[in-house]
Amino acid sequence: MLFWGSKRCSLKNNMSVASSYARALFEVVSADPTKAAVYIQNIKASLQSRGHLKLMPAIASEYQKLEIAAERRATHSRVTPEKERLRVLLGLYKKLVETK
Repeated sequence: MLFWGSKRCSLKNNMSVASSYARALFEVVSADPTKAAVYIQNIKASLQSRGHLKLMPAIASEYQKLEIAAERRATHSRVTPEKERLRVLLGLYKKLVETK
């Protein structure tokens, strides 16, 4: 637990709130990327009305992590015919080497 002034704040709790906001923002932006600026303005207004504006940098950081993870998933999920053929050939080679 951390103490700021007279308020008792939990850093872990703030991070879970920030990650929740980031996940929600990521989902709506992924669904309709053309409205990303509107969504960001709306989330900023929502944070301001709740007094959570200080979470904006943490939300941005969590959002970037989600974007990077999505890019990595997309990169790793691409299977080309050449890669598949190589995988099969390596499997056959391993079986051949094991039988000797």
